[in-house]
Amino acid sequence: MHKESKFISHEDGTKIHVVQTILDPKKVTVLLLPGLSGEAIETFNSLRRLVGEGYNLMAMSFRGRGRSSTPSSGYSIQSHAQDLGIVIKTIQSEKVVLVATSIASIYTMAYLEQYGIQRIAGLVIVDHPLKVSKLKHGWAQNFSQLKINGVSVSSTMRKRCSGSCRAGVY
Repeated sequence: MHKESKFISHEDGTKIHVVQTILDPKKVTVLLLPGLSGEAIETFNSLRRLVGEGYNLMAMSFRGRGRSSTPSSGYSIQSHAQDLGIVIKTIQSEKVVLVATSIASIYTMAYLEQYGIQRIAGLVIVDHPLKVSKLKHGWAQNFSQLKINGVSVSSTMRKRCSGSCRAGVY
């Protein structure tokens, strides 16, 4: 499996980082869209087994994340949707399955509204935020102390990750 890393330029000068393995352009490409703190390489590596199943696999880092450049114009849902549109235009496969995690699901909905579904063969939404709001100071600490059925979320996450998760507040 050959993994390629490249950059795709947005018209505003922002460079979007993409990691991909394309086995057969005639087959569907699965495009992985990470959440707020996610990035292309980490997301790609977590689901690379899909390549072994015969899928083309691509992951992108949204602007200002991972190896993608930070825009001088700032951030908006529309600019993220445009980034997604630019990446999809570069995909040789006729059909694309989008796998959007967390905030990326909102960018994906904005993309679909703006560009339509012509090339989309499927859509998987993972952990969609039910309400988009500004996070209050201390939210990570509050989350790490949350208990469900008397068990802290942080200890559950540590067990599930067993060393494979990215370092963070767990």
